[in-house]
Amino acid sequence: MHHRRPRGKGTRRIFTAESNQKPEKRQSRKITNRSHHLDKAEDRRAILCLFRKKGECPVRLHPQSFSSHYAVRPLHDGDIPAIYNLCVSNPTYFLHLRESPDTESIRRDFTALPPGKTAEDKYFLGYFRENRLCAVLDLIAGYPDNETAFIGWFLLDGSLHRQGIGSAMMRELFDALKKASFRSIRLGFVEGNSESEGFWRSLGFSPTGKKSPQEAYTVIVAARDLD
Repeated sequence: MHHRRPRGKGTRRIFTAESNQKPEKRQSRKITNRSHHLDKAEDRRAILCLFRKKGECPVRLHPQSFSSHYAVRPLHDGDIPAIYNLCVSNPTYFLHLRESPDTESIRRDFTALPPGKTAEDKYFLGYFRENRLCAVLDLIAGYPDNETAFIGWFLLDGSLHRQGIGSAMMRELFDALKKASFRSIRLGFVEGNSESEGFWRSLGFSPTGKKSPQEAYTVIVAARDLD
């Protein structure tokens, strides 16, 4: 089990063993024209979910579809100084973690994965405007199950807080994930971080009842549906 600290608005890269679901029996299903029962989005979702269960159609997301206002691209080693500066602009967040940002932990975040996932499932992205890094998003597709996306880290530049920017970014992300046929999103925030909890609750997240005690803090697991 891989545990990493929470990030950004309180999201926690908490990779719990929640994917130990019973394997589904193989069934022979025939896709028919069901347009009179389901709208196009539901038809597409049903087909993609069937392919996912068979392992024949891995979901590939397009980062730029996550935002119409920012350039969204994968981050690389050359972005580490900008990521570090973005972390430094969020002192309250790191205060709840009882630690300070450092470049080596940022470097490790580039490849951190939960059990059973591969690099193809990970989207470690930056939101840019005029070459300025405004936010970082670490998204895992299909965790802890195929119909769930996991936000391991969302970190907004401190100078952009309380302007509705982070909420707008997330709403566009939710729309993109729904179009990609995901049904829910999961994340974690540090217990006692009222700013983080308030942010995620305002976006429709609710605690699942699961907690993950860490050495210096406890993580609250939260989720919301995309339907």
